[in-house]
Amino acid sequence: MAANAETTHIESRLQSASTLSSIVGLVRRITHADVTSIVSFSLAEKTMTWRAASGFQKHVIDNDHLLVRPISNRIFARALSATEVLVVNRIGENPDFPAENFPIHVTEGVRDLAVAVLRARGAMLGALIAGYRSPHEFSDDERQLLQGLADLAAVTLDNTRLFEGAKRSESRMAGMITSAMDAVISVDAEQRIVLFNPAAEKMFGCSVSEAMGNSLDRFIPERFRHTHASHIKEFGGVGVTARRMGALGDLMALRANGEEFPIEASISQSEIDHQKLFTVILRDITKRKEAEGALRESEERARQAQQIWEQTFAAIGEGILAYDEDQRIIRCNPKAAEMMETDPSAVIGVTFGKAFAKMFGKRAADYYLTDNYDAPTMVEVETDDGRRYLVSIFPVHKPDGTWFTVVTWNDVTRLSEMQNQLGRSRRLASVGQLAAGVAHEVNNPLAAITTCAEAIMRDLHQQPADALPPAAQWNYYLEEIVRQSLRCKEMTRGLLDLTRQRQAKRVLADINAIAKECSKVAVQRAKSSAHVEMKLDDAIPQVATDVEMVRQILDNFLTNAIDALSDEGGMVTVSTKRLGDRVAIEVADTGSGIPSELLAQIFDPFFSTKGPGKGYGLGLAISLTLAETLGGGISVESKVGKGSRFRLWLPRRAPE
Repeated sequence: MAANAETTHIESRLQSASTLSSIVGLVRRITHADVTSIVSFSLAEKTMTWRAASGFQKHVIDNDHLLVRPISNRIFARALSATEVLVVNRIGENPDFPAENFPIHVTEGVRDLAVAVLRARGAMLGALIAGYRSPHEFSDDERQLLQGLADLAAVTLDNTRLFEGAKRSESRMAGMITSAMDAVISVDAEQRIVLFNPAAEKMFGCSVSEAMGNSLDRFIPERFRHTHASHIKEFGGVGVTARRMGALGDLMALRANGEEFPIEASISQSEIDHQKLFTVILRDITKRKEAEGALRESEERARQAQQIWEQTFAAIGEGILAYDEDQRIIRCNPKAAEMMETDPSAVIGVTFGKAFAKMFGKRAADYYLTDNYDAPTMVEVETDDGRRYLVSIFPVHKPDGTWFTVVTWNDVTRLSEMQNQLGRSRRLASVGQLAAGVAHEVNNPLAAITTCAEAIMRDLHQQPADALPPAAQWNYYLEEIVRQSLRCKEMTRGLLDLTRQRQAKRVLADINAIAKECSKVAVQRAKSSAHVEMKLDDAIPQVATDVEMVRQILDNFLTNAIDALSDEGGMVTVSTKRLGDRVAIEVADTGSGIPSELLAQIFDPFFSTKGPGKGYGLGLAISLTLAETLGGGISVESKVGKGSRFRLWLPRRAPE
């Protein structure tokens, strides 16, 4: 088929070139011109191509020697606008026709020439040119004759242009068929294969020479097996399943080396030069089928995973919901809906603030929802009926820049009660240890009291009641009795603070103001060489806590910090800062520090690193108890010779 088409094009091109040569020869004989030629114009490239010529001496112009030259803008414009034969006289002498605009004719010695424009289907294709080397006057008959011959040449030139366009189109089509990934096979009316592209060679495992001219009914059945039985179309005597003409579908399966490969095909019918051709395009869709199967499996796994996730989401015993950037709830599990006494579907679209207030109370919502939670946050919320919930807030940022927030919560009321009971049990369990310490500590002041009382009694027995011995020290004995009694009282009060259950009374308090007040008192009782520095974060909001408990803890921190300074003095720094939903109050000193092996014991009752008579070792133990009562904690950092740093952590809770 391709060879026949190529032969047809060559014959058409040679026939057109011969016709153009005949026309220029005829024009030369009739007009007695010295030279005649036919040129074609390219409006896009502004060039003219000599297609045929007669009488030229300096140039060889024929079908194999086409001459291409640029068009003079001036001459081209005049030819384009001409409605009749254009006459050019005295080339090179006439200023309107300079020699450089006619290089070919000047080389041939042409002086005068006539130009008849070739037009076809409204387009200017070129020109028929007759030239004379000697002066020549063109008569009306010559012009009319030249125009008539130009019309004949225009038809021939237009056919040549059409054939060349068809050749280029077919060449492009042939290139596309050759480079196509799909197999393309065409057969004629006698069932002979006339087109077999490289992709078909690869698919069928044979060369073009083996397939070309072969009968399709012998070539195809050995390699194909039908997979469908409906809508049978006859293709070269072979039954091929097709849904409709030109449509793609799973039409057949290719059998090779004992394996079958799914093939997708389209069938079309055409007619070229009164010859019917049937063309089929075959595509191996094995990889596509594998990809489709993998996609179906992936979708099924995703569906199962989604189903498992939905079931898990609904079965979780904790409340879970998610809200979008507009604070609207987009997901809600049954547990969360149960707390709001409704169904999950009814919660969708409700604002998070309204849902929070319905679950935990308006007071908690007003307190906790004042901040934007851009980072994962965990808060403990207490409802109006006294129940406690641990609420976790997690913002999730998606790749497209949008985000949503997941909120979970769990009822920790029972856990909090158990922790409190555990704390009380732990403190009661330490009573046995405390008893030995109390006996040891109280024994010393009681021994002093006993000694002083016995001395007074001895003096009374030795002398009459109205005569006191000169060496009697009753004033000293009585003062020591009072001092040691007060010491016993302080120990007893410390033990009461350590063991008794004090309930925190939380009110909104200014942490910075408490730190300033405690620091002012500490400065008044500090050594003259000690300096107290304040570094307070003004951005810390008010915190719901027990003011008196916080003061007692800070007083202990400051007292220990001042006592840790040497006689030369030093620096005590009081600072506040906020970390997430916790507030920290920090007291740091530049004192002697605490050895690492003693850090684990500093919160034990009656343990002290101070010298004799400077403390009873109950301050930090009481402070830790108070911090736990407030729902917070105490952390410490210390290095020998560099000082210590104590921090009180307080949670942000709603006020009572």
